[in-house]
Amino acid sequence: MNLSPLLAYIHELPEYERLYQLLVRDEAIPHQVRLPRSVRPPLAAALARDLLRPVVLVVPRADRLIALMEEIPAWDPELNLLTFPDPNPLFYEQAPWSHSTIRHRVTCLAALTADRIPGSPSSTSFVQPTIIIAPAKAIMTRTISPQTFLSKSRWLKTGGPIRFDRLVTLLVDIGYTHTSLVTEPGQFSRRGGILDLWPPTEGNPVRLEFFGDELASMRLFNPNSQRSVGILQKLPLTPAREGLPRLYQEAWDDLLLHSDPLTELNPDPLLEFFLPMMNDVPTGLLDYLPPDSIVLLDDRT
Repeated sequence: MNLSPLLAYIHELPEYERLYQLLVRDEAIPHQVRLPRSVRPPLAAALARDLLRPVVLVVPRADRLIALMEEIPAWDPELNLLTFPDPNPLFYEQAPWSHSTIRHRVTCLAALTADRIPGSPSSTSFVQPTIIIAPAKAIMTRTISPQTFLSKSRWLKTGGPIRFDRLVTLLVDIGYTHTSLVTEPGQFSRRGGILDLWPPTEGNPVRLEFFGDELASMRLFNPNSQRSVGILQKLPLTPAREGLPRLYQEAWDDLLLHSDPLTELNPDPLLEFFLPMMNDVPTGLLDYLPPDSIVLLDDRT
C-alpha cells in the first residue's frame, strides 16, 4: 500500500507549515506538539522528505519499533528507513549482542558519518530522506565516540593505491572476523590477490581484486552462488561492530590488568559489554547526529 499521495494534505495544514518554518529557521518550538499515534508516522515522513535532514524517532519499546517499520514505508516507499535497536542483554548483563543488533546499529552510525569519512565524495550528504527509529534503551546504550569511528573508517576506490596486507590488518582492527568463506556481514576471507569482505552496510559481500598495491576492481557477489551481481567504484569501509578488539586490549593495558591477546581467529563475542571501558566519555547515538537533525519522541512515558 502506497499512502504517499496523502502527504499532500499534511502540507496544506497551517499547523504543519508553522512547524516546518520553525525548523527551517532553527527556531525553538514554543510548546510540545502532542499528536495521536496514527498521525506521527506521516508527520515524520513529511518532515524527513521536506527538510532532507535525518529524523530520529525515539520509541518507548522494541514492539513499537517493529510496528513503525511496517507502517512508515507505506507513507513514503523511497525513505531511507533505518533502525538503531537496543541490545538484547539487560544493562550490566554479561552476554553477547545478536549479530542483527550489531549490524543495524553500525549501519546507522555509518550512515550518519558517511560524509565525514576521510576522502568521502561530496555526494554522500543526506540527499535521501532518512528516518532512524530507536528505542529509548538504545539511545541510552554507550557506544564508541564519533571521532574513533571516523578514525577507523575510510573510502575504498577502484584504481586507488592500497597495500593488501595493510588492508587485512585494518579489517581485523575494525572488528571483522577472518573466515575461510564469507557467509554473513562482518566477515572477510583472503586467497591470493583476492579479498572478500561483507561490510554490515551492504546487502551483499564485496570481492576486491588487487594488482600489486592497486585495487583493480570491486564487485558485489551473491554469497550462495559466488556470482557477481554488481560493480562498485567506491565503498565506505567502517567498523563492523562497536566493540573493537584493539580498544578492548588498550583498555585492559591501561588498567594494568592481564588479558589474553585477541586474534583475528578469536574475536571476543562479549566486546560490546566492555564499551563503557573502551570510551570513558558517555557517548550514544545522539552524539553522531548532525547539528540540524530532528529528534521526535513517540511517547514520553
